[in-house]
Amino acid sequence: GSPVELRQNVDPGQTEAPITSAVVLPSEVVFTPQGDLLVIIKINDALLNSETEGTTAGPGSLNFYEIDPTDGSTSDDALTVVPVSLNGVGTIPFAFEADEDGRTIIVEAASTILGSSGAIAIYQNGELVERVQTGENGSCWVAYQREGSCIYTSQTSNSNISSLTLKNGPLELVDSIAVDVDVPVDMRLSTDERYLYVLSNGDLNGDTSHIIVYETFEDCHLNEVQSMGDGFTQMGIFAGSFADLNFEVGVAVYGL
Repeated sequence: GSPVELRQNVDPGQTEAPITSAVVLPSEVVFTPQGDLLVIIKINDALLNSETEGTTAGPGSLNFYEIDPTDGSTSDDALTVVPVSLNGVGTIPFAFEADEDGRTIIVEAASTILGSSGAIAIYQNGELVERVQTGENGSCWVAYQREGSCIYTSQTSNSNISSLTLKNGPLELVDSIAVDVDVPVDMRLSTDERYLYVLSNGDLNGDTSHIIVYETFEDCHLNEVQSMGDGFTQMGIFAGSFADLNFEVGVAVYGL
């Protein structure tokens, strides 16, 4: 089939500099429980200006592509776009999970409208159901534990993990800082959901990355049980650019 454009309309503006800012890149592609392909767009209609280092952009979106069951293809005509914003201001959607009812759990990294706090937002059938702020900046990755209806989100810039719950029905914040962890990025639950595996990129001061293992509980709290740095190279010293570091960004759990 033919490639399908994202309709992101990223424009480098009045500069010959290439677009290198990670904020304009789509952040995740996943399949929903309904079988649709979901592409998370952090911002749309971006305009970067290298002279001022400024970025102007429209709200991000959840791009749902219906998949043709006969051949697995999709098309621009099969696209449903759900803008992600608060009072018209983008909140930078970043990562996805789904609860037992197939509702979409989205991490919103931060924005001025959120007071520089990240948030968890719940969408159903393309409509926002509720949004709760984490109180922490830079919320990025998310994991959902079904037994306790617990939601965990990592704050890369603030070096911690927040926990929320859907156990009582409405979305509630349990702990703004459930645990402190150096530069957490991606994370995954074990197949039995008893353990949360977090990829930490260390202290950005010569440390190595680690996989940190937390035991999960029904009250959505976490208890560290292991930290392992084997197999990772030294990151180096952060000097204002992550491009100078050995920076891991993804983790997967293989269950037997």
